[in-house]
Formats: sequence, structure tokens, C-alpha cells
Amino acid sequence: MEFRVLGPLEVVAGGVPRQVGSGRQRAVLTALLLRSNQVVPNAELIDMVWGEPAPRSAAVNLRGHIAGLRRALAPEGERRLAATGGGYQISARPDEVDLAVFEDLVARGYAARRAGEHADAARRFGTALRLWRGHPFDGVELHGAAAAEVARLSEIRLVLTEDHLGARLAIGDGAVIGELRGLVVVHPLREPLWMLLMRALHVTGRQTEALAAYDQARERLATELGIDPGPALKDLRQRILTGDPALLGTDVRSQAEIAPDSARIAGTSHRPLNAFVGRESELRTLARVLDERRLVTVAGPAGVGKTRLVVEHLAGREAWLVRLADVGQAAVVPQAVADGVGLVRIAGDPRRSLCRALADRSGLLVLDNCEHLVPAVAGLVTELLACCPRLSVLTTSREPLDIDGEALLPLNPLRTETAVALLVDRVRAAHPGWTPSPGELRDAARVCETLDGLPLAVELAAARANVLGLDEIAEALADRFAVLGPVPRGSLTSHATLREAIAWSIEPLPGADRTLLSRLWPFEGGFSLDAAETISGRDNASVFNSVSSLITRSVVLADTTTTPSRYRMLETIRAYCESEDPAPVATRDRHAAWMRGFAADHAALFTGEHAGRAVAALNREWPNLRAGIGHDLSRRPEAALRTVGLLDWFWTRSGHITEGRALVGEALRTATDAPTADRARALSAAANLAYFAGDIAEGHRLGGETLALTGGHTDLEHRILHGSALFYHAVAWLHTGEFGRARAAATEAITIGGRTRTIWLILGARMVLGAVLVEQGQVHAGEEALAGTARSAERSALHWLAAWAEFALGKSLLRKAGTPGQVDDAADFVWRAITRFQAEGDVCHVLFTMNVAVELLLRVGRPVDAATLEAAILHRADQLGLDRTSVSQAGAGPHEAELAGILTLAQRRVAKTEGARLDWTEMVGLARATRI
Repeated sequence: MEFRVLGPLEVVAGGVPRQVGSGRQRAVLTALLLRSNQVVPNAELIDMVWGEPAPRSAAVNLRGHIAGLRRALAPEGERRLAATGGGYQISARPDEVDLAVFEDLVARGYAARRAGEHADAARRFGTALRLWRGHPFDGVELHGAAAAEVARLSEIRLVLTEDHLGARLAIGDGAVIGELRGLVVVHPLREPLWMLLMRALHVTGRQTEALAAYDQARERLATELGIDPGPALKDLRQRILTGDPALLGTDVRSQAEIAPDSARIAGTSHRPLNAFVGRESELRTLARVLDERRLVTVAGPAGVGKTRLVVEHLAGREAWLVRLADVGQAAVVPQAVADGVGLVRIAGDPRRSLCRALADRSGLLVLDNCEHLVPAVAGLVTELLACCPRLSVLTTSREPLDIDGEALLPLNPLRTETAVALLVDRVRAAHPGWTPSPGELRDAARVCETLDGLPLAVELAAARANVLGLDEIAEALADRFAVLGPVPRGSLTSHATLREAIAWSIEPLPGADRTLLSRLWPFEGGFSLDAAETISGRDNASVFNSVSSLITRSVVLADTTTTPSRYRMLETIRAYCESEDPAPVATRDRHAAWMRGFAADHAALFTGEHAGRAVAALNREWPNLRAGIGHDLSRRPEAALRTVGLLDWFWTRSGHITEGRALVGEALRTATDAPTADRARALSAAANLAYFAGDIAEGHRLGGETLALTGGHTDLEHRILHGSALFYHAVAWLHTGEFGRARAAATEAITIGGRTRTIWLILGARMVLGAVLVEQGQVHAGEEALAGTARSAERSALHWLAAWAEFALGKSLLRKAGTPGQVDDAADFVWRAITRFQAEGDVCHVLFTMNVAVELLLRVGRPVDAATLEAAILHRADQLGLDRTSVSQAGAGPHEAELAGILTLAQRRVAKTEGARLDWTEMVGLARATRI
């Protein structure tokens, strides 16, 4: 059986063509033939056949096309086309696929040429070219990697045509002149073809025509591209003018002043002995991009594994590998590259010699560790790519070369699970047979997260497993540069220690960039551009330029998928900057001051229409809030107390119940001399948090302290604080069934709200009064009051209060609902409340309201979904530090007894397990199902 793809797809069995079905079926077969005898994963196969985005039916249709191909290839279809390893594989001997035959002939032809056997090379090249019957895969629509293969093979065919003519010229075949004249008409911008034509004319004694050919080439290049001929073409003209005898009798391609191709090193000779872990996807991407582009830069921070990735790519391939880490001066770069590629004869400028030597050679030049020489490397690479059309260049650097047409492959730190696999592999190499326990795997994850997943740092940590347990290593990494020892012998990194590798990134930075970096290290979890501006004291443009520069140099990482964009330093770089900071406490003071301003500005929005936006912004900066408050607790406890009090509603809306209680409690204990208003605000926050945590007695005690502290004051701030405390009391008493006390507190809060013109306080207290009426049996009046409160809150853009009122109204309507229509009415209010709370970032009240949705699911006959959602709510409440009873009572639960009467024990166990696995979106989806 023969498979032909170098032209229209053909399948021939026993000399008889086989019919292959539809266009898609032909595309599937072609894609498999491109990787014959290899498993092609389903996802990659679908991408090659359907492109992106693929239709949902692609996987099903793929199976149908495979079945059709098996019938077309019968009786060998089942053997030829196998499903294995999550993909498909077509089996074929190399001599059955014309592409494989072509590649074998090409390889043998180039081997013959390297050995000086030009006649054999010409014969093999000619045989290979005769296999072509037109454009590759003609008539088959392909996408992705398969489509790129069309361009790659077409380029190979053209290059081979040139090399075939060169080999024929070397054995004296003057007939190549006519063929070359035709080719330069079809491909007028390919300088190697013009060089072959000039060489062929010259060796046949037609010097004038050779120089005229140069003039034609120069004119076409100027007209169509606006450029002059490259150095190699110019050099050939000069040698023809001077009658260089070396041009006679040998192929112009052999005149490069370079060692034979054997000077290229095989990638395997530089491959480390340890396993390559976790970069398989990047390895595939690198191979694909190198097939498509002539210049590729692998960029990433120190220790991320750029060199290792490149060396793995080179395994089994040949390339010129040039290490630039030890090259200290830009002027030396051309000579270092010349040495690396094996120039044996340099006449004058090494840059010019390199261009001459590589002008007609095909191959890959790898330049490793370019970051400290970027301008010099960029200039040389630009020139080499212009004068060497068959040359491709792969560089590693901490920043791009910034050359037009450069393909950038950013290399990020490993994900935690992959970094753990690397750590385990390296520890196991030193302790054969070791299998980590669950606890050791958790410690390994701590190590890898602390080290940002940087492969170099992870490997150095693994080396310490000879003397420390993983838990001890995780603890000791607070001083990582002291704990992580020297880089082992044979490592690909050019640095002796992790600290030295990081310093290599930081020290060459411009002064303004280093100064900004020294201000940014206290930021936890990243920072915004606005934060960088505030903490630096510089103008917007200056900070933007510095941040851009730091990102380009892989010192700062950017996440542009969020709004606003976020930036962060790797923990190892942060640790280095902190260790180099001569005044770290002052730097942390600056960060804490920014945090205080940020918290105060956004806390002021809690009672307005932008409350949701404020909560989202504070959530983004939660690690920085925690760090800044922690610093203030030790240095300025009064400032910390004010901040934790201002964040009152952030703690409860965002679900930071446990940590909020700890920080507020610590601030109250340490800030004994704080102003009364700040202490009262913090006491009120502590009371609110206690209520949410289910500690009602503590909430009442702290609320009472707040009322006592604010009751004797007549200024606006203290009066509003007094009213807020009454409101919290009223809500708590409402949920504990003390309706008379709730009514009294809410009534007093309304009075204070009116006198202080605090709209949210008035409407919030009215909401409590409406709910009290419902609970005391005055359902109609209570529902009217709740509906009125919801309308007023919406008019005032107090969406969170409107949601509270709708939540209470939905509960009330559900209690008395007797028909499906009434259940639907209740569901409308419940879903409206969930939607509003979601928009406000109020996760705790979303959970409260979801508990009503559990009741709704029961009412509409979906007990399994109800049990699953209730389990999810309670699981999430536990995570947030919310009291289960409070969550249930705030909603319409608990429902355990009712569910026990409907579902079997096995069904309830499954629901509990599934509920714990639900993410937030899935929980909201279940709650919304009550309205469908």
C-alpha cells in the first residue's frame, strides 16, 4: 500500500488507487500521515482537521471519519488505523509514504554532499524532487500545525531544488543555466538562486552575463523590497570581478569559511542526565514555532529553565549552539558566535566572515543567554537572517531581541503540581525507592509554591533533602538564599547559586527601574499600576515605562487578563530585593501607608452604588491588606485599628470571617490609646463578625460596648456609629427571634438615620421592621414594607439593601405559597436577591439566600438537587468561618429532616459528596434552576 501526499492525496493498494471519502475524511488521513506510526491525540487531530474553534460535533464526526477510512483501507483498515492512548495512529512502513521516502532521500543527499560526493547528491536530490506531483496535500483543507506543514514542505522543496542545481553545477552540468534563468523569473527575490546563476555563468566563461545577472537581482530587490543585495551576493560579485580562482571547479556553496557540517553539535551531547519534567507542551510549541518562523526567542526569568528547554529540543537534532553567558562585551559577540559555529578561517571582520560562511547553509543557530548583550545580539542576528536565507536562529534571553518578525515563546514558572513532580523526581534520584506520603506531598507543594515553581530553585531545594525533611525545607525557605546551596556540577545554568542568578537579572537594570523595584517588593499577591505610582512618588509615564521595562526583562510578570491589569514579582526576586534593601522597615512603612489610603478610599464606597466595585478591588488587594495591617499592628497599632474598623463590611461581604475576627481582635488589644471613634468602629466590626460566626453572646457584648462608647457623643461620626451598632443589634435580634428588641433598636436607628441624613441606615432599619412584621404574623403589612424598602433602596442605588429586602420578601412569599405560580413569584425575588448580592461581591448573603433556593428546589420536586445545594452551602460556610446554624436560619432551613424523609441514606451521602465538590458557578447554577 502506498500513501502519497506530495501533491493531491492518493492511496494505492496493489497498484490500484483507492477512493478516500469526503474532504474531512481525506484531511484526517493526511493529518495522520504527517505523523505516521505516531499517536496523534484527539485534540490535536481535531485542531488540524477543523481548526479553532472546532464544532462540538467534531469528536463524534472524527470517530465516523476513522470508521470510513478503515473501510477504505480494508482489509487492512483495522490494523492500519488504531485507536490508542487518547488518539489515533496510522501504521505504515517508511517506503509506503512518499513523504518519508522524500525525507530519507534528502538526508542521504546532504550526507553525500558533505562527503564531497556531488554526483551522488545530485542523483538523490533529483529522485526526491521527482516524487512531487504538485502542491503538498493539494485539495485537502488543513489547519493549525498541519497547515504550517504545507508551508514548511514547500520551502524545503524550493531549497532542495536550489541544492540540486548546485550539486549538478559542481559536477559540471552546464544545463542548469537554463533552469536557473526560469527559476529567477518565478522567484526573483531569492538571492541564493541569483548566486547560483551568477556562479554557473562565471564557470562557463560568461563573466559579463554573470555581472548582468547581479544587476538584475539588485534591480528586482530595490523595486519590490526597497533593499540592496545581501552581503553574500555582493561578495560573490566582487569575487567574480577580481577573478577569484576558488570559484572555478567547485560549487559556490562550498566556499564558506567554516568547518564541515560535523562541527555542528548534536543536542544530546549537552543533555543533562536527569529527567526532563513538565515542559512537554512548551517543547511541542517550540518545535512548531521553529517550523514556522526563522527567529524564535525563549524568554523568561532567571532559573525558569530556558536553556534546558532548548537543549531538550535539540536532542537528536544538529545545531550550532553558542553560549554567551561568559561573553562580557558587546564587541566580542560576532567573534564568540564565529567560534561557536566553527569558523576555521576568518578574513577580517568576523561579522562579514559569518555572513559569508553561513550564506548558503541551512541549519539552526542557537544563541544562549543573550539578556546582557541584547543590542549587540539583535544587530548580528538581523544581519545573519538577511544574508543567510536558509538559517534559523533560536535565542534564550530574559527579554526579547525586539526584532521585526521575532516569535516570542514566554517560559513561565511551573504550575505547583508540575513543580512537585520535579521535586519528587530529584529527591527520588538521591533516595531510590522513596515514595512520598500525603503529608510529604503537602510539604512539597509548600516548597514549590514558596519558590514560585522556578525549576532551578526547586532542584536546589531537592538537593537539601539529603539533610532536611521537606517540612524543614519549607520552614527554612524564609531565608532561601542561605538554605539553597550551590548549583551542582554539570548543571546547564551559568551561575553558581540562585542568588547569583537573580542578581544577574537585577544588577544590569537602569537606575530608575532598580529604584522602583526596591519600592515594590513588599507587595503581596501583585500590584496595580496605580499602586506602583503611589508608592514610587513618580509620574504616570515614568512608572509605566519602568514597569514595562521590568516586564520585558522578565523581572516582573504581567497578568493582562484582569481589569485593571496586575503585576507581580516572583517570590525569589522579592526576597532578593528585600535582602538588598538598606532600609526594609521604611520600605514596608511606605507600603502600609499606601494600603491605609487604599482601604479608606474604598471603604467609603461601601454604602453607595459602587459598593460591589469597592469589594472587588479590596479582594484583589487582600494579600496586601493583610500584609499592611500586620505591619501596622507591630509599628502603628492605632493606624491598624482604624483600618480594620473601616473594613467592617468588607470582612463579612467577602467572607473573611475568621481572619477578619483575628485582625480586629488583635488591633483592639494592642491599640489601647486609639481615638474613641476608631475604637467604636472596630468594636462594631468585631460585633458584626461575631454574629456571622454564630457567637451571638459575644456579638451582643461587643455591640453593647460600641453603644456605650458612642452614646454620650453628639458629633456626626459618633452618632452614625451609634446608629450602625443599633442596626447590627436589630439584625441579630431578628435572627434570634427577639422581635421586640429588634423593633426597638431598628426604630431608634431610623431616628438617628433621619437626624444624620444617613439613607442606608434608615432603609436598613426599615427592612428589619418589615421582616419583624412578617415574623409577628402581620404578613401583608410586612411584605408591603419590604417591597417599599426594596424600591427605595433601588432608587438610591443601594443595591445591597434592595437585595436584603428582596431576600426577606422571597422568604415570606415562599412560606405562604400554595400554587406553582406563587412559588414562581417567590423564586423571582430570591433569584433577584442572589443576582444583586453577586454583583455586590457579598458572598455571605449569597449563601444565606441560596438556602431559600434549597427550599424552592424541594417545592418544585428536585430533592436530590436540593440536598446537593444544601451540602455545598454548608461546606462553603465552613470554609468561610460562617456559623452553619446562622446560615440555615437566615435562609429557610435547615432541611435535613425533610430530605431524610424523601431521599435514601445512600442518596444523601452522594449529595453531600457532590455538594462539597461544587464550585461557586455550579452552586449559583443550581440555585437559578428554580426559575427555569
